[in-house]
Amino acid sequence: GQKLAAIGSSLGAAALVFAAPQAPADAYVLEQLYATLRETTAWRMPFHFWRGFQADVLLAQMPLRLGLSADDVKPVDHLAAIGKPLMLLAGSNDPFIDHGQVLALQNAAVGSQLVWFGGAGHVDLLRYDQLRYSDAIFSFLATKLCRTGAIHG
Repeated sequence: GQKLAAIGSSLGAAALVFAAPQAPADAYVLEQLYATLRETTAWRMPFHFWRGFQADVLLAQMPLRLGLSADDVKPVDHLAAIGKPLMLLAGSNDPFIDHGQVLALQNAAVGSQLVWFGGAGHVDLLRYDQLRYSDAIFSFLATKLCRTGAIHG
């Protein structure tokens, strides 16, 4: 009878988004989630001018090797279907997930909370700022998972 929260970071956050229909939680905390595989792959490419082209060439192999395309694994397209309380955590200096992706995720998950970690890259946000991380997560989980008006005795 206890409520369950799911917390995932980066690719683990994406895995939670895709697993939600089969293994639902009562609340989700998604840390450094990418919006689309193409965008996050492009941000990892070495030659800035050719990033989009490089990502397209790399991701074109997916259907042959994995039987699915990059368009099949776009977390931004699945967030609204979760329908549970959702918090997004993002680093303001993440080299792989730009502000546009984070805002697209927040817009897709209507009612979600977004917490920026100023100066953080694509790092363990708990280690980056333990106090901010703990305050944000515990406050979110307390309001979303705990029964209000419960009598403690």
